[in-house]
Amino acid sequence: MHAARIDDLRPGTAYRYELWSGRRRVRASAANPGRFRTLPRQEGRRLATIAVLNDMHVGEQCSGTIQTIGGQSYPPCFSGDDYAYRMTAAAVREIRALKPDLLVANGDLTDRGRPDEVRRALALLRSAKVPLLITRGNHDRRFPEAGGDGDELRAQGFPNRPPGDHALASAARVGRHVGAVGLDSCDPDSGEGRLDLGGQLTFLDSTLAAFKREGRVPLAFWHHHTAPHANTTHPPPVVFGVNPLRGGLDAVRIVGRHGVPLVVHGHTHRNYLARDPLLAPATWFLENGAAKEYPAGYALLHVYEDAIVRTFERPIDPFVRDWVRTSARQIYGRQPAYTRGPLATRSFALRTDGRRGAGAPAPTVLGPLGVPRLPTGGLLRDTVRGIGRGLGA
Repeated sequence: MHAARIDDLRPGTAYRYELWSGRRRVRASAANPGRFRTLPRQEGRRLATIAVLNDMHVGEQCSGTIQTIGGQSYPPCFSGDDYAYRMTAAAVREIRALKPDLLVANGDLTDRGRPDEVRRALALLRSAKVPLLITRGNHDRRFPEAGGDGDELRAQGFPNRPPGDHALASAARVGRHVGAVGLDSCDPDSGEGRLDLGGQLTFLDSTLAAFKREGRVPLAFWHHHTAPHANTTHPPPVVFGVNPLRGGLDAVRIVGRHGVPLVVHGHTHRNYLARDPLLAPATWFLENGAAKEYPAGYALLHVYEDAIVRTFERPIDPFVRDWVRTSARQIYGRQPAYTRGPLATRSFALRTDGRRGAGAPAPTVLGPLGVPRLPTGGLLRDTVRGIGRGLGA
């Protein structure tokens, strides 16, 4: 695995390129399309930059497991020397150098929510030296062996919350013009996706209303994906994200009513865009690729007055390059096809016209060819049938 950086490209311009290795030209493929168009220059002022990390899984020892039967991993898993921590550390080093206005750790900070895993993950995130917003993922749920209520993420990450308060919702005001709200989409016992606990939907509604009064661009973050269409484009089970009847549909209605342009998730370990044109016509739902394995990176959200620009960044680090090659072999070699996502889901601009509310049009997505498009599903619909439980379970 090699890394190259090309500077001084013009915005809104089509380019062709070739990759050569060992005096041989690398054939074009989904991972190497041979052409791209740079994103357009934004006309409005930049209001904030937000970095997003998810699915760090600090403490994990086996990457790629979907189901374990009789002590055997299916599909076969891969391991390395503290790989989950080292992958996240490489991303945090780059984020610290970039100095974004906010870092969002959007769930699955740990492998199992053990005390030392939570301690290491939080210390690593705090070393970025930027404001931090944390949400809980299914891997961060209660660890009963720790004693007390078993909630180490609450105890170490939200020390002002009383024992038993599992719904770790929070909000951050980013500069003068952007607001971020984070929800806890994890059932405290099973880890399944739900948002109907702890008054979180009321908190979401009231926080977004406050952002609107303050003239802020609202963004929302929670770990489990929510758009109903997204559940049709990944391996079973069908309801792998937020259960629609346990706050999923209500959350979609709320963000739609407030005209939230972008909701960001993790959980599926892939880059994927989805919409719900009926309940939330002005909102896009983004699943962000995992930090700890292929596609191995973090997102940058540059919020402008008239757009949100998202890019997916893979750290340039020797260990990252080696582990990317290894973890690409997961799911019987189909990990890249499932998690990488089309270029339009990795690097895009959401053009907005500044209107908010249910009557606002959906933000236009400018993809790799510079034309409006809606990324479609079915990346792995025919290639991973019958595997069983979904990724990240």
